[in-house]
Amino acid sequence: MKYLLTGLVLSTMLITVQAKDFNADNAYKKLQKHYVLSDKLNKFSLSYNSSRSGKHQSYDYNTTKYTTTTSLLELDLSNELFYQHSRSEYPGEFVFEFKHFKNDKTALDYDVNGVINGKRVAKLSDEDVSHFMGLGTNIIDFLAVKALFSNTITSAAGKANKIPRSDLAISYNEISGDITIRHQQDKSTIDYNFNGNSLNLSSIHNNSKATHTVFEQYKRGPEREFASAISIYKKGKLAQQFNLKELKLIDKIEQQHQQVPMGYGSLIEKSSQELSLTKIATNLYLVTTASAGRNVLVNVQGNDLIIFGAPISDLKSQKTITLLESEFPRKKIKYVYVTHAHSDHIRGLRAYAKHGATILADIHSIEAIKTFPLFEQDIALFKFNEIKHLSTVADATFHIPGNSHAKGQSIVYFADAKIIYEGDFLEIPFDNTIPSQMPMATKTFIKYVRKHKLEYARIVGHHRNNDIKPAIVKAYSAKHMGMM
Repeated sequence: MKYLLTGLVLSTMLITVQAKDFNADNAYKKLQKHYVLSDKLNKFSLSYNSSRSGKHQSYDYNTTKYTTTTSLLELDLSNELFYQHSRSEYPGEFVFEFKHFKNDKTALDYDVNGVINGKRVAKLSDEDVSHFMGLGTNIIDFLAVKALFSNTITSAAGKANKIPRSDLAISYNEISGDITIRHQQDKSTIDYNFNGNSLNLSSIHNNSKATHTVFEQYKRGPEREFASAISIYKKGKLAQQFNLKELKLIDKIEQQHQQVPMGYGSLIEKSSQELSLTKIATNLYLVTTASAGRNVLVNVQGNDLIIFGAPISDLKSQKTITLLESEFPRKKIKYVYVTHAHSDHIRGLRAYAKHGATILADIHSIEAIKTFPLFEQDIALFKFNEIKHLSTVADATFHIPGNSHAKGQSIVYFADAKIIYEGDFLEIPFDNTIPSQMPMATKTFIKYVRKHKLEYARIVGHHRNNDIKPAIVKAYSAKHMGMM
């Protein structure tokens, strides 16, 4: 492949490649004409499915499981409005369903099933709005290339500068016949590859981010063809796939899609992310934030500290470690326990491993942690202590109920304090709203607790709600399991 133009105005170039007689100027103009969009394509709806691969989000890390999401996206690009309804399914029959929208006054989202946010409404940030408005650019071929065929480029400040397109270079592959437009901006280099015959976009390669997006299976849509199968690779591995089912033109986003239904209450206020330490029982402390995104228990045993739950990142784990060093300067973190080996429950373990703590986990989770790509360079630092069903460490007894969310997933029971610590078994929102659906993994957990008569006054969830009372669990199970 020979690059025929670099840093020149496209409208003035005329270059020939041997016998192919390839004219870069004409090729660019043909592509530009091919991707001319009518004003009608500024307002459309798109229904699609997406799947995401990940060994460390599956039931068993040995078999890659795909998390699937079904979505309806409505975009009004001319007025910068959107609506999205997404429904995601995870192992254990967990279903997270949200609706997000931006009207001419505000941008909000709400939880359809009430599993995560209950009846509270969240205000979308500017970053969230940009994400939803840009969804089409990521997965719809004719929007992905739209910026290439503008006569202007956009500055970092967001203002259009009418300057020559010196940020583009065009080339021709004599073997495949494909045409490539390279977009060079700051430190970013992106290659857009087009089929030389159909002129359809075939792939986008972002050299800076090491991502490769493939566009395939073009089919007829309103006004033009569009790629219906999109595959995104990161560092050479398939990360996500999209199946675009139907693209339709719309006159406007329906009013009912631009408002919160009756029955929803307070707005979730932005809360401090500063960690707090609260004593909740003898020798037992809760580390959390005002929003309780992640909850960690600390068991004090003489000069030792036992941590239950590792946050989602080394940064968050280090903040917990720093807090504990301040509150317990003469004590050492001996153990850190994880409920199961999903990536959001183990990603913060490296900070503890570097701190000298031993990881408590079931044998399956230990093996999964050893294969987690993020730990590849530092796995020699990790120390493990296997927990088994009904084994104990200090005040804690570990139970491995067996379930459909994650192999080996366990809970911790503090009998004297009457407290259960769990992660991804029981999802009750912060406002204690009873969700409209119950996953199979939750039914397994509730049945297990009752069968083994684990009397509790409080359930601390790793996610969000850290004070789930028996009355709430009883009401939840009565709604979905009947009176037991």
